[in-house]
Amino acid sequence: MKRTWAWLGVLAGFLSSLAGLAGTVCITCGPVCGVVCGTACATGAGYVITGILGLSLATFFQKYSVWLIGLGILFVARGIFLILRREPMKVQFAQKRSFRGVRKPKKTDEGVEECCGNVLSKEETVFRPVSRLGVIATSKGEIPVISSDWSFADATGAIAVRLNFDRMNYAVAPGLYALGKPLPASPVFVSANYKLSFDILRRELKGLDSWLLVLDTNGINVWCAAGKGTFGTGELVKRIADTGLSKIVTTRKLIVPQLGAPGIEAHKVQQRSGFSVIYGPVQAQDIPTFLSAGCQATPEMRKVTFPALERFTVSVMEVALVLKKGLFITGLFLMGTLAWSAPAYSNAGRPFLVLAGVFWAAILTGTVLHAVLLPVLPGRAFSVRGGFLGLAVASLISILGNSTGVFPHSFSTSICMALLFSALSAYLALNFTGASTFTSHTGVKKEVEWALPIIYAAMVIPVLFQILSFFGRVV
Repeated sequence: MKRTWAWLGVLAGFLSSLAGLAGTVCITCGPVCGVVCGTACATGAGYVITGILGLSLATFFQKYSVWLIGLGILFVARGIFLILRREPMKVQFAQKRSFRGVRKPKKTDEGVEECCGNVLSKEETVFRPVSRLGVIATSKGEIPVISSDWSFADATGAIAVRLNFDRMNYAVAPGLYALGKPLPASPVFVSANYKLSFDILRRELKGLDSWLLVLDTNGINVWCAAGKGTFGTGELVKRIADTGLSKIVTTRKLIVPQLGAPGIEAHKVQQRSGFSVIYGPVQAQDIPTFLSAGCQATPEMRKVTFPALERFTVSVMEVALVLKKGLFITGLFLMGTLAWSAPAYSNAGRPFLVLAGVFWAAILTGTVLHAVLLPVLPGRAFSVRGGFLGLAVASLISILGNSTGVFPHSFSTSICMALLFSALSAYLALNFTGASTFTSHTGVKKEVEWALPIIYAAMVIPVLFQILSFFGRVV
């Protein structure tokens, strides 16, 4: 029913917009029909209504018809895309609001709420296949034997999730797995069922006969899942019982990743299951050395590092997170370029093209450049570091734009651009707190509470100023 109403909204708004372009109805027909027919449960209708408004306004502002028609088409296309995906607007809003505050996932009757605000249904979870070499027969049933080598699908999947493609649906089935030909006394390693974590662990254990106990963390990596409670004491004890681990192995030691320590209470695990917990090294590549040293970690193995190359790798995913919205906004800039580059307006469309470049410069500044330069930037707060960096880059662009004549503009425009640039850079830098070792849970919560209002103000004020200045010139 939701989908039907949304499609009715699209149809009614489209027809009324065509009539509006023909000059036979007033400007409000498009948005009114869209609101009446499309807002029931609002599956994609918000975008559709906005697009209809743009199409309808085209008949009123003849001067900007190309710009407004392009704007309307982009928004309507986005709305139709959401309708086809059956993605409710309320879910989008929940995802946007989830940035305000770091919190543990809420357990519901349907499943467990993921970090972005959606609910992961246990019944609807689709696990990625794991290549099996055979099985090992035990008193508790057959245990799958897996390979330490990555397949082509494993390698391409790892690249895809680092680029944020289907990242929240990249999990393997929880349970017990065997590597090589493990004996009852072979070591038992604990991991999350996020497939990339699982794949890296089995790759680093090549040549080592061992058991892998995979916890159900809803497809979230060890570190994040430990903070959210899904890689925790209860799930570990439950998985030991469900797999019948005590009947399969004779060892009573579990090697748990050090980054999973925040979620594990070792003494309670031993009390409830009989297994003691040993925390392994931070890096999976150090496991062979760790085992050869009698499960003793060196200080270097306990140290969490975050060098420039790793920061750059993570920043690529941060760019991917804003890619869709960024391309959409870029489309608006390009549409403005076409609209204002018509013969009647001479070369007035150039600023829109320049602004598209400035927009992406701000994105890359707040993601890639901020991540690489993170340790040397001034300030402790991520938003402050990103804001200062954005201000510096915006000032450089402004100076070069005026001196070269590529983008000549007034001093007030330079101030507005600097505010917008630094605000966007600060927001994206604040987003990096979830991917960094340079922060803490309480620190992030405090920074989000005071930084977001300032960032929003820095975005809104220059936009309002430019709009008022623009209409002041044309009226």
